Amino acid sequence: MAGVGERPVPPAEDAPTAVRVKSPGRHRVGRRIPLSLLVARYFLYVLVGVLLVAGFPLLAFEHALSSGTVFPANYGETNVGSLSKSLAAQGSFDAGEIPSAFWYVHLSAGGEVLQTDMDASLLATARQVASSGASGAEPSGATLVRVRLSDGSTCVLAYRIMPQWSDRVRRDVLPNPQNLLVAAVVGGTVAVVLLVALRAGRVLTREMRPLVDAADAVARQDLDFQVGRSRVAQVNEVLLSMDRMRSSLRESLQVQWETERRSREQVAALAHDLKTPLTVVRGNADLLLEGDLDDEERECVLAIRDAAESQDVFIRRIILASRGEGVAAERQDVDLGLLFESIANDAARIAHASGIELRVGKDAGETGKSSPLEGRVGRLDADLVSRAVLNLVGNACDHARSWARLCVAVTDGGDGRPAIEVMVEDDGAGFSPRAIKHGAERFYRGDASRGGVADGAMGSHYGLGLSVAQQAAQAHGGELVLGNRTDADGVVLGARVTLSLRV
Repeated sequence: MAGVGERPVPPAEDAPTAVRVKSPGRHRVGRRIPLSLLVARYFLYVLVGVLLVAGFPLLAFEHALSSGTVFPANYGETNVGSLSKSLAAQGSFDAGEIPSAFWYVHLSAGGEVLQTDMDASLLATARQVASSGASGAEPSGATLVRVRLSDGSTCVLAYRIMPQWSDRVRRDVLPNPQNLLVAAVVGGTVAVVLLVALRAGRVLTREMRPLVDAADAVARQDLDFQVGRSRVAQVNEVLLSMDRMRSSLRESLQVQWETERRSREQVAALAHDLKTPLTVVRGNADLLLEGDLDDEERECVLAIRDAAESQDVFIRRIILASRGEGVAAERQDVDLGLLFESIANDAARIAHASGIELRVGKDAGETGKSSPLEGRVGRLDADLVSRAVLNLVGNACDHARSWARLCVAVTDGGDGRPAIEVMVEDDGAGFSPRAIKHGAERFYRGDASRGGVADGAMGSHYGLGLSVAQQAAQAHGGELVLGNRTDADGVVLGARVTLSLRV
C-alpha cells in the first residue's frame, strides 16, 4: 500500500544494481576556451568585418574620384567662376559645356525657358535668381548663380556641396555617390553584425547543448546517461558539476530503492506473521460464541471477531501492496447513515479501550455543514473508508488528554457530486509543523512533539495510520488535511484531521 508523497518503486527484483560510475574528474579533456575569450573573438570578428565592409566602398569611392567617374563634393564651388566666364564668352549657349556637377536653365531675354535639366522646385528658385540678379540658396542645399550671356539671354547654374557623377545620365538615374557610399557601409555593417551574431549563436547553442541534454535526462529520471563536454571552460565546469550531481543522485536513489525494498519486505513479513494470531483469535471467538454467554459477553466476543476479520482484510491489502500489486478501491452503493453508525460504534470501542471520551456528531451543529447522513446512499469502498476513519480515531485517542471528537457530514463537492467530510479532533498538543507537512507519508513517525504520549507510546506507532487515510482519500477523489485547533490568540488547543471523500 503506497504511502502519501511516495512514487511507485520497482519490485525488489527490478531494483537497479550498483554500478561503478566513472568520476567526472577522470575524463580526458582538451584545452578549454574561456567564455570571455570566446566573446572577445566574436567582437573581433565584428570589428574586422566592419573595417572590411567600410574599407572596400571607400576604396571604390576613391578610385571613382581619381578616375573622374565622380566629381568631388567641392567641384561646383571651385569651378562655378570659370564656368560662368566661359559661358558668358560664348556666342551661343551650349549645354554640352556644362559639367554634370551643375544643373542649369537657359532663359530668353523675356524669361522663357529655352533649355533646362532642373526639377520644378529648383527651376522656380532659378527664375527668382534670374529676375533679381542675386545668387541664392535653394532649400534642398543647392547654390544658384546667374550668368548673363552675350546674346542677351540668361543662364542660371545650380550646384550642391556633395560628390556627383561625372556622367549626366548616371546623375539623373542613380543615387548620389555619397548616398551609395553610406548605404554600402551601413548595410555591410548590419550584415556583418547579423552574420557574426548567427555564427556566435550557433556556436554557443552547440556548446550549451550538453547542458540541455543533461537537464532533460535528469527530468526523465534517466541517470545512466553520459554527460557531454564543452570547449567553453565555464560551461564545462557546470557540466562536470552536473556529472557529479548525477552520480550522487543515482547513488542516493539506489539507497532509497534498497531502503524501500527492505521496508516492503518487512511490511510483508509483518503482515504475514499477523495472519496466524488473527486466525487463532477469530477461531477462538467463534468457539466462544457457541458457548453459553450473557448479552454483554456475547457483544464483547462479537466485537473481537469483527475486529479480527477487519484486520484480516486489511492485512491482505498490505500483502498485495508490498508485492507491488495495486489495490483498487472496491466502490459499491452504501447507506451512509448505517456505515457511519457502524464506524461510530467501532470508534467508541477504541476510545473506551484508550480511556478517552469520544464525542460523535452527524449534524450541522457539530460540523458546520447542513446535510445529515440519514437516508443518503454513496458509492464508496466501505472497508477502506472504515479503516481510514478508525485509524484517525485511534491516532486521536492515542494523543488526546481526555477527549476526541468524530464529526461526519455530507457536503457539496463543487462538481454536482456530493462529498463526505469526516473531521477528527482531539485535545492533545496538536501536530508539529513538520508533522503537518509529512504526517501522511508512509512510515513517518516524527510526531514526537505531540503531547499526551508516553515515552513508549511512540513505539506503538509505525507511520501507517495517516497514510492509509490518505490512500482512502485519493481512491475516492478527495484529500486528507492535517491541522490544529487554535483559539483566537493562535494557541494550539489540539489536532484536527479532515478527510474528504467524493461519493
